[in-house]
Amino acid sequence: MVGDRSAHPLLISLANIKMSYRSKASHHAFLLLALLPIPKFIARDKIRGVLENRLIHACLDHVLLPLKEAATIGIMMDDARAFSRYCFTPLAGCIVDTPEAGMMAVVAARESDL
Repeated sequence: MVGDRSAHPLLISLANIKMSYRSKASHHAFLLLALLPIPKFIARDKIRGVLENRLIHACLDHVLLPLKEAATIGIMMDDARAFSRYCFTPLAGCIVDTPEAGMMAVVAARESDL
């Protein structure tokens, strides 16, 4: 992004695509769902980390709300033959790096002053 702004991309893909196909960027198997902000808070280190995590979780709740509703109450979707079917679309899993996994699991990072 421009203007001293940066963001984490939130990508989405289907679970029934083989990983060997999905992992190649040239196949475009992932779609950009949202850009999550990387905030710059002026606060102490421990408070800043809590504020950043709460903001990311609030953004994820807002962006994934339609998927949560579809998983809970269902949604009408068209299949490959254009028949409408009542479907439930649960989030099967996510791929994150180690700091994001700790944040999503609400586990504190190892620090010497904890």
